[in-house]
Amino acid sequence: MPRFFVPITIEDLKSKIQPFLDKADCGDNNVRYLSKSIEKDLSKVEFDFENCDLDGSEFGGEWCGYHTLDNGLTFLGVKAGGDWELPIFFVVYWDGKNLRAYIPEEGNPWNTTTKQAFGNDADADYENVKKRWPEIIGDRQPEDMYGPPDVDFDADAAFKDIKDRILPKS
Repeated sequence: MPRFFVPITIEDLKSKIQPFLDKADCGDNNVRYLSKSIEKDLSKVEFDFENCDLDGSEFGGEWCGYHTLDNGLTFLGVKAGGDWELPIFFVVYWDGKNLRAYIPEEGNPWNTTTKQAFGNDADADYENVKKRWPEIIGDRQPEDMYGPPDVDFDADAAFKDIKDRILPKS
């Protein structure tokens, strides 16, 4: 089922987000509490906010920060995860009434079976990577993997997912 966005400038989106971040006790970690809608949207995947990157400085993500896609979707790109987890990428956008969040499945390394960040269940992570990215597993066995699997964020696949799911409101 598609979601919808209303075009907004980067400055207008910042004006909706920044005041909250400025007064938040825990800084960037509170991005999940920007709205009840965001809190609900992000609860679909379990991950920690111990490390939260809003500008690409922590995880080096060029898609962190404020951007506008060619379809008009303006968003705040965020990566977050605990020290033991692979960070999850998500976007915060304006639907015309509320700030919303979306976690793309495609290109975004998280366990789609357990609905958790990679790093929380080694055996389940192995099986999920084997299903989604068999070329990464090769002939390795679960006992050969230490820590979260080494899966890279694929921006092309993630943004195709985002553009297919979040459509301009007519």
